[in-house]
Amino acid sequence: MRTRFFAIPYRPLLAVAWLFWVAWPGAALSDLQSRLIAQVNVHRLAQGLGPLARHPALTAAALAHAADMAETHNLSHRGCDGSELGDRLHRAGYGFRRAAENVAAGPETPEQAVDLWMASEGHRRNMLIADLTEAGAAVARHGAMPNPPYWVLVLGRR
Repeated sequence: MRTRFFAIPYRPLLAVAWLFWVAWPGAALSDLQSRLIAQVNVHRLAQGLGPLARHPALTAAALAHAADMAETHNLSHRGCDGSELGDRLHRAGYGFRRAAENVAAGPETPEQAVDLWMASEGHRRNMLIADLTEAGAAVARHGAMPNPPYWVLVLGRR
């Protein structure tokens, strides 16, 4: 029987911690998150856009969705409970005026995930929306290889 991560707010953080350490022993999740946002900011700055600041509620929403996708092996913007990005942001306590989300499965590093998104018109557009100012990022893998890591980047503006 599969665990429903969304019954208790922030419960996914515990699940992601377990998923993460199985996949990347010795690595720091916060380091991977920071590297991913920093890589996005490199592309934003090259386009004359302001950098994204890391926001804990966006990170929580990204972690919940990454854990959900890793557990269900389902790359989607819709959660296993039917949730969309707006639902997950509200659960995380982030009141937003605008938001966007990128998801990916397969890349092994934050840099590879951002490169993949930059090669996709829609994902690239999300990362380069000028009026988005904050971001949260996450990665999760259910078990060990060959299960792919699932990456989530959530961007927003309050």
